[in-house]
Amino acid sequence: MDLLVHLFFLLVSATGVIILGLILVFLVMEGLPIFEKVSIKDFLLGSAWYPTYDPADYGIFPMIVGSAAVVVVSTLIAVPLGVGTAFYLAEIASPRMRGILKPVIELIEGLPTVVIGFVGMVVIAPLLQNVFNLDTGLNVFNAGILLALMAIPTIASIAEDAIYSVPKSMKDG
Repeated sequence: MDLLVHLFFLLVSATGVIILGLILVFLVMEGLPIFEKVSIKDFLLGSAWYPTYDPADYGIFPMIVGSAAVVVVSTLIAVPLGVGTAFYLAEIASPRMRGILKPVIELIEGLPTVVIGFVGMVVIAPLLQNVFNLDTGLNVFNAGILLALMAIPTIASIAEDAIYSVPKSMKDG
C-alpha cells in the first residue's frame, strides 16, 4: 500500500515537472526563431519595440531598464515600511492594536493584482498627475508604489517572524 501511495505521488509530481518542461520547450521553440532576424545584442540593447512593423524591431532594453527602475522604487518604499511595520507590531503595538492591524495587513496581502492596478490607475495616477503637475500619472513612481503595496505585507510578515525568532536574552542584551 505504501508503495502504491509513493508511486501515485511520484506520478503526480512527475506530471507537474513534465508539464513545466513542455511549456519551457514550447517557449524556446517559438522564441528562438526571432534570433534569425535580430541579433541577441540588438534584442537586449535595442531601444525600440515594434514587433508589428515591417521590418519589425525587437529591442527590450527600455523594458529592462523600466522594470529595474520600478523594482528600485518599490524596494525603497516597501523595505523600510515593511520592516518598520513588523517592528511596530512585534515590539510596540498593544495586543489590541496588533489584533486590528494584523488582519488588515493580511487583507491587503490578499488583494488581487487587478484591483491594485485599478486603484493605481483610478486613484494614485490622478493624484500624482495633480500633485506633481505631470502629463500622466502612469509612470515608474506609480508602478513602484503599487508594487510596494503588494510587497509590504509579505515583508512585514517575514520580518515580524524574524523578530519573534530572536531570543529574549539577545534582545535584552
